[in-house]
Amino acid sequence: MSTMNVTEQTAPANEASTFFSGEASNEVDAPRLSKLAIAALVLGILSLLALLAKVLVTISIAGILVGIVAVWRIAVQPHICGIRLAQVGLGMCVAISVWVFVADKSQQAYLYSQAIEHGERFMKVLASGHLYEAAQLTQLEPDRQITGTDLTKYYQSLTGEDAEISDGFLKAPATLVVLDSGPNAEWRAIKRVSISGKSRDQTITVDFENVAGDSPVIRMQIRRVTGIMTKLSHSVAHWHVEQITRL
Repeated sequence: MSTMNVTEQTAPANEASTFFSGEASNEVDAPRLSKLAIAALVLGILSLLALLAKVLVTISIAGILVGIVAVWRIAVQPHICGIRLAQVGLGMCVAISVWVFVADKSQQAYLYSQAIEHGERFMKVLASGHLYEAAQLTQLEPDRQITGTDLTKYYQSLTGEDAEISDGFLKAPATLVVLDSGPNAEWRAIKRVSISGKSRDQTITVDFENVAGDSPVIRMQIRRVTGIMTKLSHSVAHWHVEQITRL
């Protein structure tokens, strides 16, 4: 009788011990959320700032690295969770990086195409012997003479610093090369050299060659300026040839 009672009393105690032991085991085995996964998601959200300033694409690049490490660690360590967070953050960073890259290349292509168009126009005017008309294309549009102005008389009447600036272009070696190439010359862009400056004031450098003759290569710097008329004119671009150099 006493033995049976001891057994009956011990059984509930063993069951309780097993219950609490299992609960403790569940707590130990519960996967923990990866800090790297959280970091990847945060960087993914912050990478949206790169849409405002492409220099912030470094956030996206950092997010890609963190996201890759997070996904790999979660995959090889079952006690860590959060792979969805890591994947979302990684995906956002990759998407933003690609968008910034494509947008930047598209912007560069546009600037080069516009600069080449203005450059070829300038070369055609100058090669045709219209020296003073070409000189006008080296000035900002608001600073040019109005239509109908006698440009020969205007440039010959310049004095002081204005005359020096004018002569700097009119007598430059590169100017004489293009003039000597004649109206039958075909100046074409052969190399896209560089784009410098900020969004409202950029200089695009392009090399031109006379494909119809043996003239030296001419390097041209074409400047694009916006917002020079009023604060609201930032969307209107003004182009002019800033400098030409014989290579």
